[in-house]
Amino acid sequence: IIMKNKVKTVIAGASYFSIGYAVSHPDCLILDSSQILGGDFHAGARTAVLPDPDKQEAGTGLAALMKQFQVWKDGRFDVLKAAPVLHEYVARHKEIKVLLDAKILSVTKTDAGFHIEYASNDGVHGIDCEQLLDTTTLRDTCPAGAVCISKTLNLFTVSLEASFEQKLKTSVPGCIIEDGMNPGEKTVKIPFSPEEKLLKAYRIAAGIWEQAFPDREEKILFIAQDFDYVCEEADCESIICPWIGKRFSNPLTAFAAGSAYQL
Repeated sequence: IIMKNKVKTVIAGASYFSIGYAVSHPDCLILDSSQILGGDFHAGARTAVLPDPDKQEAGTGLAALMKQFQVWKDGRFDVLKAAPVLHEYVARHKEIKVLLDAKILSVTKTDAGFHIEYASNDGVHGIDCEQLLDTTTLRDTCPAGAVCISKTLNLFTVSLEASFEQKLKTSVPGCIIEDGMNPGEKTVKIPFSPEEKLLKAYRIAAGIWEQAFPDREEKILFIAQDFDYVCEEADCESIICPWIGKRFSNPLTAFAAGSAYQL
C-alpha cells in the first residue's frame, strides 16, 4: 500500500464488517495488529451459522466467491476454509486498503477528526482521518470501554472414535462440541474465566486432551490463536468513536452489515 498522510475513514480491525464497509466506502484504511483478515471469526476459530440463501448477504460478491470455493454445503459453513477465501477476495479488490501487523498506539481527537499513531513492521507512523470506527473484539481504540464476560478456547479435530464426545466431556463437562462441515470434523469449545491468560489456557487444554485420550487415540489438528471472546460495552470516559462489538452469526452477515453501515 502506498500510504497517504490522510484518509477519510480509519477502521480498527480487519473484521468481515470492516471489509464490507471498505468495499462500499472509498478512501478507507483498515489497521489490524494481527496477520490475518477476518479476525472476528478466524482468530478465535469461531463457528458460524449459514445464512438463509434468500437473505441479502447471499447476493454479495464475497458470498459468490465462497460458493465458488465450496466454503459451505448442506447448510454447514467451513470457517477454516473461509479464511483464505477472504484473503483472495481482498486481493481481487484493490480499493480495499488493509495494513496488517499495524498496532494502534494512540488516538487523538483533532478539530478535523482524529490523529492516529500506529506501529508497523517498518516503524511508527501517523495518519489523520475524518472518521474512526472500531471493529476489534477487545476495542483496541479504548480497551477500558469493553469488558469480557465469557470466552472459550476453540480446538479443531477430526474424530476417529464413537466415544469421542463422551471421553472429552468426562474430562471437561462444560465444553461444547459442534460438528463441522465434513464427516468427523469437530470444533471443541473449552470455557475459561474472563481473567484467564492465553498461554495458561493452552497448557490446560493440552492437559484436558491428554486426560481424555491417554492413548493418544485422538489428535488436536488446529488450535485457535486467541480466545473466542464474548464482550459487552463498558462505561468509559475515553471512548471517542463507535464500536461494532456485535457478534454476527456468520461472516457473510457481518460483511453485509458493514457494507450497509453509515458512519
